[in-house]
Amino acid sequence: MDQLLNHWSNWIERQVRPSGAICDPYSRHPLPFQYHYAAYLLGRLCADAPELSDPTASRVWHYFCQLSPEQTRSSREFNGFLLSLAHWVARRRESQWAAELADYLTATPLPTASSLRTRNRNFAFMLDFELRYRCSHLHADTEPKLRVELDEMLADSIGSDGLYVDSPSPNGGGYASSVYVAKMALTRLLGAMINGRAHQIEEAGRAIDALLSLADIDRVFSYGRSQSSLFGYANLYAACRLLALQTTNAQYRRAANEIEEMLESWQSESGELALNPSANNHRRLGFDQYMHAIVYNIYSWAIVHVSIYIAKINGRENQSMTKRPSGNKDTMQTVNKVQYHPAAGILRYRSAAYDCLIAMRRFNDEPKLGRDQRYQCATPQLIRHRKRDVVPPIPRDIRGFMRLAQRQSLLERFIASWQAARFLFSRTNSDDFLDRAGFSPFIRLDRFRKICAGDQQQLTFEQSCDRVELTSEFSFNADVDRRTPWRKMRCRRTKTSSIGTLSTRITFEPTALTFRHRVMLDHLARRQADLIHLNLRLQEAPVQCAPIDGWSHFEFASGLRIRHHPAAGDIAETTCNGSTGPVIYLRAASRVTSDTEFDIQTILSFAEPGNSP
Repeated sequence: MDQLLNHWSNWIERQVRPSGAICDPYSRHPLPFQYHYAAYLLGRLCADAPELSDPTASRVWHYFCQLSPEQTRSSREFNGFLLSLAHWVARRRESQWAAELADYLTATPLPTASSLRTRNRNFAFMLDFELRYRCSHLHADTEPKLRVELDEMLADSIGSDGLYVDSPSPNGGGYASSVYVAKMALTRLLGAMINGRAHQIEEAGRAIDALLSLADIDRVFSYGRSQSSLFGYANLYAACRLLALQTTNAQYRRAANEIEEMLESWQSESGELALNPSANNHRRLGFDQYMHAIVYNIYSWAIVHVSIYIAKINGRENQSMTKRPSGNKDTMQTVNKVQYHPAAGILRYRSAAYDCLIAMRRFNDEPKLGRDQRYQCATPQLIRHRKRDVVPPIPRDIRGFMRLAQRQSLLERFIASWQAARFLFSRTNSDDFLDRAGFSPFIRLDRFRKICAGDQQQLTFEQSCDRVELTSEFSFNADVDRRTPWRKMRCRRTKTSSIGTLSTRITFEPTALTFRHRVMLDHLARRQADLIHLNLRLQEAPVQCAPIDGWSHFEFASGLRIRHHPAAGDIAETTCNGSTGPVIYLRAASRVTSDTEFDIQTILSFAEPGNSP
């Protein structure tokens, strides 16, 4: 770990400009609206304990202090949280930075609780940490009303199954992405250890336990924003290290050790860690526009340093992590055949043939609902067959291609531009690739407008000795206005009644996974529309694709077989480069009208090549 951190630190130091600005190496922009300046100082204090005379730390701090409140508004909760931690470390190390940070924190007004009503709760968690830190460590107990408001806002933030709620919804859902579950759990743990909130240790532990039960360590962050990101793994790593100090449960030490090994394998020769690491260690696999390589690297570097520093002051610096014995099945990755979190509607199913993680509720109310598969309901987030991804991570979007086109060699710019153009003008309308939820049908009214499942009416779970069923019903009331990918997309929820319902039943059996959808349309704004009923994102192309007896049959060399009803006569196929190789998109639609009932069935059968499922 020491070698990784030293190499990482050297890369970060090289990004600091003489002015004190820390620029992203790919956009060459100082990103003043982000939080990497506060994270940089926190990491330096944990690792090096710089003094005020330190030229690099002083330049960064001076640059940060010159930023206007308007420039830092979007990151003020992040900055307050990170600088509070920095002050705590500086004070313990008797650093001269303690007074400088205390002056900044006490002079900076706190955001109001009302400013967080329309934002996700993970920002409120950070604000709550800073507020309580001020009260207990800076003797600035001047915000009792804000403390009461935050307590009320966060009172029901954790469900019975341990997963945090990020954006509450009156119609169900609102559960945070797995990355932000880890972030909120870490914030709670730090609050327990630094602000004297001991009861939060159990709460955060339940959230981390829920995450570790859902997926293998290399795909813990399978759903929601920033999937499989460095940001998420840094939060989980730090949370597991802190929990290992509080309990004798060895799963936290094992999880932290495995993440540490992954981070080492993801580091490039320059010292940078990949933004969304993958088997091939590509640099930028994410497609969220708020993700910047320098921001995620410095934040993660700082958070890892915080966890190491806290372990040191607790006398654990020489305690080696418990290595996972080779072939030992008693690890944190071993879960029951079915792991179900009813409040969040998340189910993990494993058999000898395949492994599936599915989300039956959306995770928040953001405008992405309806145009981003990570927020849609009844969508598999992970399907693995014999440890191979069937549903791969989503590849770069058009913006990712265009960013690459601006920053690389002439040949690479040409290739990136060609890929972007091919992706944009393909027959499958792959400019709107975020619609590619897989197994979740939607109505397309025209090229720029679609209606998909929105409000969830009910969700039931049934289990027998050889099968598991999830059943739900949704209203078709999410009306999406789609635009070209390089412009800001808009999504609006209709104020009128739903145009119909979507009944969904998902059945898990030892060697088969079945998706059954029944669409009933009450009325349409137009006489006819396209119902997208085949919408698959696959890791490998089918060896054979043929319509037989009203079904479309797909066969793969690995032994996977897919049967889809109704027969998709004109299947549109698009290939795009993904994080683990080429990604194949298959799409087909049927014309539908009002008062139409439409039955859809997709069966995935898993078997060894050449054998019957």
